[in-house]
Amino acid sequence: MSIPFVRDEFMEWLSINNHRFHNSPCNINHEEHKISFNLTNITPIIQWEITENYAELTVKHTLYPDSAIHEQLYDILIVFDVDVSKNTTTGKYYCHYCKEKNRDYYSTERALWEAHCFEEILNWSNQQLLSDKLLVIYGEPDCMWVRLLSPSEWKIESIQAENILQVIPILG
Repeated sequence: MSIPFVRDEFMEWLSINNHRFHNSPCNINHEEHKISFNLTNITPIIQWEITENYAELTVKHTLYPDSAIHEQLYDILIVFDVDVSKNTTTGKYYCHYCKEKNRDYYSTERALWEAHCFEEILNWSNQQLLSDKLLVIYGEPDCMWVRLLSPSEWKIESIQAENILQVIPILG
């Protein structure tokens, strides 16, 4: 696959399915090797990126913006890998990463991408990026990691955790 194929297929799929997102995609950016977008009303440091092999939800954050260590780092919340293969007997497409006994087969590459990636983005966004969730950013001078927590999880985490840099409400 090439990024133009994936980008074009995603944009066509999005034009039909945009209404299904609780927070619709916005700030869609077409770059040479990826397409990226934010979700409406979700903090802009959370961004989906789609390449010719995967989709990932990234968090980009500047660690210690007021210090000499002014470094933008990122972490990944979720990845949906796609490795398109074609069955030589049936001519159907499947994801090579899926175990053979669990594989689904599709009549077109587009159908594979829709089921294996685009629908996963939609479902994960609608199920996990909820208004009550908090994005907790942890860090040290040269690294960062993030977790998405519910308020009840945050109550426990805030007592136990070290290295918490920032807590950001998902709605932003």
